Order: sequence, then structure tokens, then C-alpha cells
Amino acid sequence: MTVNEKEKVGFMYEEIESKIDAKKFGCACISLSKYHGNNEMRKTLIEEGLKCGFKNVEIIAEETAVYLQAMSKISYKPLNGNIIWIDDRRYYYVWQIIDQKAKFIRQWDAESYKLADLEKIVNESKTDKAPDIFLCRNGNDRIDKKHIFSPACRIFVYNYELVLLSQPSLLKALITAGDSKLAHLNVQNCLQDYYWLEFGNEELIKFKPGRELPIIHSQQLIKRTKDDVLKIVK
Repeated sequence: MTVNEKEKVGFMYEEIESKIDAKKFGCACISLSKYHGNNEMRKTLIEEGLKCGFKNVEIIAEETAVYLQAMSKISYKPLNGNIIWIDDRRYYYVWQIIDQKAKFIRQWDAESYKLADLEKIVNESKTDKAPDIFLCRNGNDRIDKKHIFSPACRIFVYNYELVLLSQPSLLKALITAGDSKLAHLNVQNCLQDYYWLEFGNEELIKFKPGRELPIIHSQQLIKRTKDDVLKIVK
């Protein structure tokens, strides 16, 4: 299903409904890359899911899916203040635990054998320290570079299984539903890109990546012409 196939969303939920023997639906969660889901598709996924009878419909970003998949494969339960780096052979994803929730900082394209690259991540992430926890995808020789990090850094290898890419969505749905056994995997829902509000030709406010969701903003506007329409722009 592509961003131009919104009409298929309803059929997707109908198929789910036909395969679940339940009078009530709980929480639905969908992992969606920022490159494969525009605002209209996201809106359709949520509206159709609620119409189908789901109590809650949530969309998580690819970065969150990477975090949940990696962290669910290890036994360590992160502590407040922990800095977590995840190396999935494509990027370094940096997270920080704040108030028992993981907050996404940013992702970097870096080479682990280049100390300058890793120092750049530390500096640009503004965490002021190397990771407390480093997770490395299986089959990645970067795990041999332990000397680059602090001796106190705990390193884990996690199994990456392509067939289980839906698992992070299921985990987030269970967390949202209140599963206490998964509380240590909870994440903040944050913006992954810049968004701003426009009214007519005027930019009202801009929201930066990392802003926690939901965003509540109120402002009184006066419509003077037919072009004075409120828009969310990415």
C-alpha cells in the first residue's frame, strides 16, 4: 500500500476485523516511515481505524520501530538519564531516557572506526557523554570497537529479523493499552520533522523536531478572505 492508495486503507481494516474474533477492539499501532506516509495518508489511517472500532490508533516513526525492536531483544531495563546508541548498520540512533521514557535525539550516518565521527555524535547530540548502552545489530563487526566507548558502557547484540518488523508496532500497541510488563520500553511521541501552521500567506508558528506530542496550541484567527485557510505544512 503506497501513499497514493488511501482507498485501500478501509479494506485493510476490514481484513483485520474479519480475522479477529472480538466485539471490541483495543489499540492499533502502525509503523510508518516519514518517506512513505504523507499527512493525508496518516489522517486516513487514523480515521478509518477509529471508524472500524479501534479505541485508539497510533502511528509510530521508523526510528521508534528501530528502538523498540532492538530494546525488546535484550534483558536490560534502562534507567533515567541513560544515553542509548543503536547501530543498525545504516545509522546510529541516539536516545535518552527521561522520566522513564525514551526520547529520540537524532540519527547519524557514521563509521565506528572513525573516532572523529563518534565524537561528532556526542557533541551534536548535546548529551555531553558517550553512550551508557550500545546496541549492535547481529552480524555487525562494529561490536569489536568497544575501546572507542567508556569502559562503563554496556554493549549488547540484538537479533534483527526482517520477518518480525511488525513486532515494534505490536509492542507499542500493548504499551499504549497499559501492559505494565513493557513499561520500561515506553517512548515519547515526538515530531520527526519541522512542521508549521499557516493561515493564508502568514506563518503562525513552527514546531521543531523532537517536540513532544500531542501539541496543544490555541490562537484566535479572523478569516478576511477565501484564501485565509489554516494549513499544517511539513
